[in-house]
Amino acid sequence: MPSKDGLPLGLSSQQCWARSIREEETAQEKANRKYRTSIEEKESYKWITALKETINNLPPNVQLVTLGDREADIFKFLWVAETLGSFYVIRNRANRRFICTEVGKTDLQTRITQLPVKKKISLEVTKGGNQRSRKANIEVKYMKAYQIFFHLWVRS
Repeated sequence: MPSKDGLPLGLSSQQCWARSIREEETAQEKANRKYRTSIEEKESYKWITALKETINNLPPNVQLVTLGDREADIFKFLWVAETLGSFYVIRNRANRRFICTEVGKTDLQTRITQLPVKKKISLEVTKGGNQRSRKANIEVKYMKAYQIFFHLWVRS
């Protein structure tokens, strides 16, 4: 959690876990297991737990913005964040459907291709593992959107 000056003050939530060792399973068995397992039993539930803990630990008049990787791109996290009035920036994994203020119902990939580039950034990525060092060119695009959760989406 940063101060008003941007200095880190400490951690708002911390979790430690180890993945259990599973027997080899087919793709169908894995899909069935993922479907049958409740969100509270999944590793990705850590995002929801951290969000709730962080909100409970926030001082008054502090706005929270959660930054999440692709693992945080789950409906339940998005729904909890929206319900709690929390803002978030998530690296997308799924091509979500949503309502865009400019064009109405759309999906993420379609809309991103239509957006103007707001900022271009070049980064030097250092060598790591089997990858050589390289230059990464990043385009930043953003928009306001309203998520339609899977149980509310009506195809037209």
